[in-house]
Amino acid sequence: MKPVISYYDYGNRRSESWLQNNQLHRIDGPAKIKYHNNIKIHESWFQNGKYHRLNGPADIYYHNNGNKRTESWLQNNQLHRIDGPAIIRYYYDGNIKCKIWYLYDRLQREIHYLSNNKKSHEQWYLHIPNIAISKNINDIILHRPVEQGPAYIDYRLDLKLYYLFGEEIYERRLREIITIYRDYIYSVLNIAFNESALTRIVFDYYFEDIKPFY
Repeated sequence: MKPVISYYDYGNRRSESWLQNNQLHRIDGPAKIKYHNNIKIHESWFQNGKYHRLNGPADIYYHNNGNKRTESWLQNNQLHRIDGPAIIRYYYDGNIKCKIWYLYDRLQREIHYLSNNKKSHEQWYLHIPNIAISKNINDIILHRPVEQGPAYIDYRLDLKLYYLFGEEIYERRLREIITIYRDYIYSVLNIAFNESALTRIVFDYYFEDIKPFY
């Protein structure tokens, strides 16, 4: 299959596109490549008109020095990657700027870096469409099981914030809840003080108006 080639007015190659049935489609390489001043600036993998690639990023942008600017992993037009971030952005010199995790087009987590490779901040998310736990909730909210750690970390400010279902759980109060409920979990519920138990107790305390046991 030969590509359809377009050119700038001054004669340089502008793009190459592989088409099948008037749709971008190619199995063995990118279905579209864009150039500027004879330098490749963008390439994308398509099958049957949809972004799709199984063994690497389906969409890649480049800085004008040839270094990658953005890599995006997509399958069937959805941002999706199981074994790593689905989006990676880079500084001009090649250092990583941010990593963003997606599963089936749903945002999971992101980490941002300073230009010196040190972490700037990171945050964890949860998708709960059609569930209204808070009046301010959208379908993407800050959330991380409390025993796994804070849902938002700012390394520049040494700031850690805990969130459950979009609601901030203050660390001092979280420690009080753990102390209050530790014996209750062991003696009454007869279950180990583990991840699911702690998240359940904190959730109940904050969202179901459960009163502490003394």
